[in-house]
Amino acid sequence: MDTFRSSDCSTTPDEITATGRILVIGPPRSGTTWVEQVLGRAASARVVHEPDNETCNPFALRAKASLGRFPVLAARDAAPPPYLDLWSRAFEGIGRAASARWLTAKALLRTADADLDAAFDQRQHRFSTRLRVIGALASLPPAPLAERPGDPPVLVKSVHASLAAEWIVTRWRPKVVVVLRHPLNVVASHVALGWGPSGLDSHPLLHQGLVAVPWVPPLDAEATPLQRLAWQVGVFISALESAVQRNPGWLAVSHEALCADPPGGFKGLCAGLGVPWTGEAAGFLAASDRPGKGLETRRVAAEQPSNWSRQLSAAQVDEAVGVLSAFPARLFAPASVP
Repeated sequence: MDTFRSSDCSTTPDEITATGRILVIGPPRSGTTWVEQVLGRAASARVVHEPDNETCNPFALRAKASLGRFPVLAARDAAPPPYLDLWSRAFEGIGRAASARWLTAKALLRTADADLDAAFDQRQHRFSTRLRVIGALASLPPAPLAERPGDPPVLVKSVHASLAAEWIVTRWRPKVVVVLRHPLNVVASHVALGWGPSGLDSHPLLHQGLVAVPWVPPLDAEATPLQRLAWQVGVFISALESAVQRNPGWLAVSHEALCADPPGGFKGLCAGLGVPWTGEAAGFLAASDRPGKGLETRRVAAEQPSNWSRQLSAAQVDEAVGVLSAFPARLFAPASVP
């Protein structure tokens, strides 16, 4: 994949200021936070980091209670009012509130990992008393002042909205950056962190014939956790690839290509968005090109494209490839292994 691509890269700086919104979206562990942090500095943007992530935002728990961890919404679908409110406030540049209720909800949320897994695994979908209390305490921050000419753009980043991207863009019209990473690298990153599948294969809406994703291959009922994870990654990447094809104004950026030439890749991405390349962005990019681990964004960029070969065994690669190869050829084929 080229570093970035779009059939409409003619946006000017005046246009990006006028729209005032940028959406950076991709599957979990695809490199979206790196892209968010570089672009946020280049655009001098108000950055709203993962407003729809229920592990760090109590209101996301309430907003997604009926939708699941990864909402499945086509462009014209209806959604619960709290989910609309969440995204409306996100694009107004509001990331959090500081009320006593909110802080109490945040404190409870830090102790609720197991509860969240049970609630957002579609096989269980069981909301504990703790989560119900968190949802009741969660509230939106006050409405902001009206936008004024010259206000900095708002950059919102999500790894939970790959299956609702067109629903979001239809309503708030941001410029869109889709971050794609080779699926084996995404799988390997999950495995390295001890993350498993999220029960997406049991999501009822996904199996009622999501209009935008008619090609979802079946998954064996006896699939292993690694196979279910690979299937989940395949769904996310295929959904975003299809959305990019339907929306020529969206920019698609390859994590592997960015890693091969970070300065050139990000400068090209900024040009496509109509965002100036800044010394602050360049300095952050250079500083991040060093060893890191876990959820840190520091990484030796040149090492990232082949991470899967160090993090997955040969048996794990075969298991993941067996699932991913059922998805469209443009997404994955054995010959495309980095």
